[in-house]
Amino acid sequence: MIKHKFFLFLLFCVCTAVNAQTVKLVVPFSAGGIVDRAARGIEKTLTNKLPYNFVVEYQLGAAGIIAANNVAKNHSKETVLLVHSSAIATNTFNPNSTYDLVKDFVPIAKLGSVPMVLVVNRQTGITGVKQLRQTNVPMFYATSGPGSASHVAGELLENAVGKDLTPVFYKGESAAFNDILSNSVTMMFISASVVTSYINSSQLYMTAITGTQRNPALPDVPTFIEQGIRNFDRSPNWIIVMSNPGADPLMIAKIKNALAESFANTQDQEVYRRAGIELNSHPTTNVREFLIEEVERIRPFRTKL
Repeated sequence: MIKHKFFLFLLFCVCTAVNAQTVKLVVPFSAGGIVDRAARGIEKTLTNKLPYNFVVEYQLGAAGIIAANNVAKNHSKETVLLVHSSAIATNTFNPNSTYDLVKDFVPIAKLGSVPMVLVVNRQTGITGVKQLRQTNVPMFYATSGPGSASHVAGELLENAVGKDLTPVFYKGESAAFNDILSNSVTMMFISASVVTSYINSSQLYMTAITGTQRNPALPDVPTFIEQGIRNFDRSPNWIIVMSNPGADPLMIAKIKNALAESFANTQDQEVYRRAGIELNSHPTTNVREFLIEEVERIRPFRTKL
């Protein structure tokens, strides 16, 4: 009798697992990056809280455009989550994008921002952002590609200091950063989580960091606001979670609640902080409005991206 009940229990578990709905978390960038680390955190959170199978799927290419296009045109009833970066807003001005950022996705959560630091090679003699206005030397900044967060930050800085800053494009952040270290290029915006290991470097000077207050990991680096530079109260690099337009509204509501609960949990917060993300205090509210603001923020220099 006991064996019979045990068999029925196993059968029930198997049937439940088979019938559990699978939800894909589409990641548009390669494994190991900040977006991927965020997606892995979300996958773990949702798996622990909801009775669905969450699976990360990589759809790489065109700086995140391919993944965004695919999710935007998915009007099926399956639920597909897209974990993306600020590039999804920048890419709205790219002719290869076929999506409408506001209309073609269901907004779920603005996970948080990725603090960025403006680093310069010490040989330049630049120790503060305002010095950029005073130098007569042509200024070049490295970026990880056209339309990337580091490129957007450079354009925002050019507008803020009123001085021509010329972008130098690289195929990735690592190659660009190496040229900063060798003083082949003057400066670069880079994620705070990356630059913390160079805090005592004799080659770099960290002039400013995005955000409204100093970063605990870099307490000696002043904010742009402290130096009188506007438009950097929030980082131009952030992480967003959205779904396809055909997603089940009931499931989306459950996912939102699960994420909101997770982001309020101290242990979960630490997971994202270690990944280099500064979490939003209210991640699931006003997501669509946030996206509209970000698109308008970069619209003035859309032709340069």
